[in-house]
Amino acid sequence: MNLHIKSFSWLIMATLSMAACQSSGNQDSPSKSTHPDQEWTGDAIADPIIYEVLVKNPDPDDEWASEKIKKLKAKEFINTLFDAVYEGRATPYNYHTGEVMSIDDIRQLESSEEFDRTLIGKIQFDETWYFDPTSMIMKKDVKSVLLAYEVYDQFEEVVGYKAAFLIHLNE
Repeated sequence: MNLHIKSFSWLIMATLSMAACQSSGNQDSPSKSTHPDQEWTGDAIADPIIYEVLVKNPDPDDEWASEKIKKLKAKEFINTLFDAVYEGRATPYNYHTGEVMSIDDIRQLESSEEFDRTLIGKIQFDETWYFDPTSMIMKKDVKSVLLAYEVYDQFEEVVGYKAAFLIHLNE
């Protein structure tokens, strides 16, 4: 009788697994999310995912760090974000408080002795990642970017990064 219970339990588990697989393939399934472009549907596999990207290599001996960013147009991207703030096309936020920063706050940041746009060494992204396992297509929806600039010690070594401001995108 014990063998029959195990077989029955296995049958129930197999049936539930098959039903779960079939429902995950259904476009109307709650596990599916429509990507913001509305023409493509995939699973939201990270919502949110927050990570940093080194956009300026502080160690010239680290060839791999330089190789990873050699085609990155960081200066242009950073300048575009600043321009968008100054032109009123983007709103800067204080990363720590979440409060809106004024244009005067940004001007004050840019005039401070510790800051220069060329010191921006990291960008932090807040994103949602979507993946369609059938087509093997992955898309990302970037929610915000944070610019962070290098902080140095008395020996002119980078010891960390400080948040400049955060901008929400794609709203």
